[in-house]
Amino acid sequence: MSETSPFNNVVLRKSPVVQLKLTTLTPVHIGSGKTLNADIDFFIQGNQVAFIDDQKILKLLGSTNLVQRIEQWAVAIATNQSLRGFLTQQAGPGVFNDLKNFASRISTLKSNNPTSRNLKEHYRTALQGLCIPGSSLKGAMTTLLLAELLDDAFLKKTLKTSDISTLKKKKDGGSRLEFQDKYVMQKFFGNNPNKSINRFLKVFDAPFPEVNSEVHELKVLNITNFHKSTWGFKPRQHMLIECIPAGVSTTFSLKLDHTWLQRNREKNAHVWKNKKTEHLSDIYKFLQSLNKKELKILTDDVHELSENGIDNHPSGREHLKNLEKIFDICEKCRSGEAVLRVGGHVGWTYTTGSWVRYSGEGVSDDDFKQLRKAIQKKEYPLDTMWPKTRKTTDQGTAFGFVKLECIN
Repeated sequence: MSETSPFNNVVLRKSPVVQLKLTTLTPVHIGSGKTLNADIDFFIQGNQVAFIDDQKILKLLGSTNLVQRIEQWAVAIATNQSLRGFLTQQAGPGVFNDLKNFASRISTLKSNNPTSRNLKEHYRTALQGLCIPGSSLKGAMTTLLLAELLDDAFLKKTLKTSDISTLKKKKDGGSRLEFQDKYVMQKFFGNNPNKSINRFLKVFDAPFPEVNSEVHELKVLNITNFHKSTWGFKPRQHMLIECIPAGVSTTFSLKLDHTWLQRNREKNAHVWKNKKTEHLSDIYKFLQSLNKKELKILTDDVHELSENGIDNHPSGREHLKNLEKIFDICEKCRSGEAVLRVGGHVGWTYTTGSWVRYSGEGVSDDDFKQLRKAIQKKEYPLDTMWPKTRKTTDQGTAFGFVKLECIN
């Protein structure tokens, strides 16, 4: 289809909406913003996690002395009484023979003997259930594009320390260097929303309407001794997270809006320069750029973890194998394919593209040391691994990797 531009009667082809297949390579967690409490909001029985349905519990309580029973339920919650004990008392022990008696949905528990009492719920929509929002996908894509552009900019020495940092005053009257990406975001993507090239990248939701979630216990794997390459899980930092399982697929839409870009370019040619919007020219080049940067991040991550002895820890060994498998998939991606890491608990390296670490001669060693200290909140020698933690399951599984494939 085509339409006529109102500015100079040029016939423009309408920008096509591209259909992409998304396959989860590892569990993916996109937080809904809700933290649920064990025996109040959810209940674990064997390898199942039942999410409490208030309406079903009210039905179990019956209509006789309902007000009194609701008060008893409130007291049970306030005093941290066992949900099993309360429901057994109110509805009899048979109520637990079928978790659907009081659950809105049931997930599979993938961790053995979890100790966490809190659970981070996954984002879902009312009509299509589990979902990876388009905003999450777009954010991950934008991060990789920015990191790729910055690698090139630092290589050409067009950026310096002041472009990626700012001096912040401290309460004691001193100051410290603080990382910030405001300038570089403006430089490469536009200095306000109306002039941002991201307006022309439109990414829609990726729903999983027929998929049941699973629950993992997330743990923080930390290097505790750099000299001996000693690794261990950080105590008291575990949590349960609801995830979309690995190995499931869906489709979603993406649009590189050339038509709208051309209209804006005709009105303000100086704003919408061709070089600034190169990555929007073709879906295959777009996916190739994403995969190229993800491959570099994976390469550096695998190398760094190997060098620092993560395989000395059983879960660390599995985590490294997990990343190496993702690396192989990423390396073998053909035209129209890309690997992306999206969602929560993917780590600083992937949420930022870790471009500040590869700034070359653009940032002095002293400034880099100060920036690293500001980000880590503690000073470490420059030759030690950064970041020094990885979030995984107790089996070492990484979160958030998906593969994209263009299907039209």
